[in-house]
Amino acid sequence: MGATTALAPARVHRALGVDYPGPDRGIWIKAFGVRDIALGAAALHPDQTVRRSVLQAGIAMDLVDAGVVIAAARNGVPRRAAGIGVYSLGALRS
Repeated sequence: MGATTALAPARVHRALGVDYPGPDRGIWIKAFGVRDIALGAAALHPDQTVRRSVLQAGIAMDLVDAGVVIAAARNGVPRRAAGIGVYSLGALRS
């Protein structure tokens, strides 16, 4: 997911039914992708303490993401995009 959003943000937006680029010029979807790539790479660290910390940080970020998706849904983001956003937060971390 991280690589897709970082490298092909226009395709992700199209799949979600959201105009690309928006007023943010696509920076937020790219930043989300880079963040997920970094978390994924760090989760492979050989030190268990580092992996645990990264997973805890990922959970915290997912909670923030969920709040952002809910706020966006209330402010006019297409229902399809909000639904996929909520689903992907749970499905990708399982």
